Amino acid sequence: RALHAVFSSYPQTNTTQQQTSGPAPIFTVTNVTFPSITQQGSGTPSSAPPTPHEMILTSVRGHLASTDFPTPYGWNQCAPVTLFSAPVRTFYRNDMIPLENQLRT
Repeated sequence: RALHAVFSSYPQTNTTQQQTSGPAPIFTVTNVTFPSITQQGSGTPSSAPPTPHEMILTSVRGHLASTDFPTPYGWNQCAPVTLFSAPVRTFYRNDMIPLENQLRT
């Protein structure tokens, strides 16, 4: 919500709340303008006009996903060098699945 407030305060921006139900509210802020990347990176004034962007924001509840190695590669179960080529699995805690589904839609 803090970023939503910052972007909403920019002149000429428009804010809508896309979704109010579900695990987290989703806000869309349109016409957010930033200085050109050249100006931001070098500090040198740029002749390029600021470019409007659309920002889609939601709140954060912590880590949505976790990653780990499958069972045969767990702690002290293989040589550490083996982990560089081992598969990695991503999983979601049960209490985060509604948020995962909301963000995927």
